Amino acid sequence: MSAQLTFSKYPFLAELGLSEENLGCYDGEWRGNGPVITSKNPSTGESIATVRGSSEEDYEKLVDNMMAAKNKWASTPAPQRGEIVRQIGDAFRAKLEPLTRRLSARCRRSSTCAISPLVCLAS
Repeated sequence: MSAQLTFSKYPFLAELGLSEENLGCYDGEWRGNGPVITSKNPSTGESIATVRGSSEEDYEKLVDNMMAAKNKWASTPAPQRGEIVRQIGDAFRAKLEPLTRRLSARCRRSSTCAISPLVCLAS
């Protein structure tokens, strides 16, 4: 299948931690035992990469882990939660350029137009 993929045409995807084949379920660790979904460039119809979705078992485990994490998060003092959210913002801003290129390629928008909504999210 990888011979048909055009992932190498989009080097910024690797900067975002993506590869030709990706797992699509995350709950502290990546997993995916469900169907394979092919991501396509809407402008050209070319297949870029694949994502293995979650199985029903993956989903159930994810929900169980989410509920445990939700309770832990709720009991974390607000200043610590704020620091974690700040760190997430910093990580997002560090990847702003490749995210902008991804949005620009997907939506057929210039990088200048694509970055505006991302800057708002990162603020």
